[in-house]
Amino acid sequence: NFKQIPDDVFDSIKARGFDFLWVMGVWDVGTYGYQHDRTTQSLVEGFKTLLDDYTDEDAIGSPYAITDYICNPELCPGGDDDLVWLRKKLNGMGIKLMVDFVPNHSALDSPWMDESQLEYYIRAPKDTQSPDPAKYYQNGVAYGNMQWSSPWTDVGQLNYWNPKLREHMTKKLLKVASLADGIRCDMAYIILNEPFSKAWETELNSWGWSRPSDEFWGPAIKTVKAQYPDTIFLAEVYGDYFKNLITEGFDYTYDKELLDRFKSGHLDNIRGWISYMTEWDDHQCRFLENHDDNRAVEAFGGSVTKSLAAALATYTLPGMRFFFQDQWYGYKNKLDVHLRRSKKEDKSTEAETLYNKLIPIIQDETFKNGEWTNLSITGSDAWRLMAWKWVNNSTGEKRLIVVDFSEVQAGGNVVLSDVSGSGSIKIKELLS
Repeated sequence: NFKQIPDDVFDSIKARGFDFLWVMGVWDVGTYGYQHDRTTQSLVEGFKTLLDDYTDEDAIGSPYAITDYICNPELCPGGDDDLVWLRKKLNGMGIKLMVDFVPNHSALDSPWMDESQLEYYIRAPKDTQSPDPAKYYQNGVAYGNMQWSSPWTDVGQLNYWNPKLREHMTKKLLKVASLADGIRCDMAYIILNEPFSKAWETELNSWGWSRPSDEFWGPAIKTVKAQYPDTIFLAEVYGDYFKNLITEGFDYTYDKELLDRFKSGHLDNIRGWISYMTEWDDHQCRFLENHDDNRAVEAFGGSVTKSLAAALATYTLPGMRFFFQDQWYGYKNKLDVHLRRSKKEDKSTEAETLYNKLIPIIQDETFKNGEWTNLSITGSDAWRLMAWKWVNNSTGEKRLIVVDFSEVQAGGNVVLSDVSGSGSIKIKELLS
């Protein structure tokens, strides 16, 4: 549990200079979730590919199939007070606590699933005889889902056309904000009116529900920030819906597209996306790994070097910089959130060496509050390179970043218009 975490774990987080610690699995997952994972054959087969010595005890249920916003008793035997303790410990070290909010669905053994509260959920079209068991739970509640997705059969789909449900979830959001400094909102975009309507309008119309005129997020975030003004909101989002969520009040939104373009390796597409995102840079959350995706080294074809080149570019761009657990060791084996552990492997010396240099570099104030500018490069090899700079307008300190994200050595000319002095200018190369 939280109070059993050794101090050296907290010390290592502080030593790496992180501003936030996002702890997953904080909320109660009940018993349905892990029983579901242990008995669903397709999931078990997947778990066995990740763990050669898999046993049922390894499956702990999804942290996104929660019963209610009560601290998971396995982590918090003392109840929510243990979460308060964790936050105070982190805050005392200069680190803020981030936890999840799961707006789209609840666990199927949630107390909200009571017969008197079924209107909180989307149900099979009214008067349907024998609802499809692949889409609907035994009481007719729809499994969690989104447009073009297969049903998530461990959760029930909440009804955001119901004003009472919106009020209920706003209260839950307030409780989460009372216990943490930041809130990461799972799949935040799928409850926006447009994608939500596309996924559920058949069911909703049959029960007489009408599409709301406003979104859930704007009023809910305003309500929370009126009481907890320093709360940071981070949205998991894919596609252009990040613009809608920023408009609704999110401080940061996932930039998964950047990662996908690095994976594709198409240099023009990478540079094009970086240029396109300039208007929204300050709201972006940049990352190479998370709990849903493969480890970065695996994602880049097993190449530690290629993953590190992507890291140099990703983490020197503006916005929030997000690292997944143990990313700096260059692991390849996925740490699946449904499982207690991942397959053991050796650390990559190459990855650990570079991250041990890079992470302190990007802690500098120039990278946090400086001014970022994308730069052009000339020369026959320029197409292989990308470059940008940071300037700390308070101190005058500057940082130049040039990344070769290609398979061969390359060189080019980067003209800097704001270099002080004349003649020979000394440049300090920070990585080596």
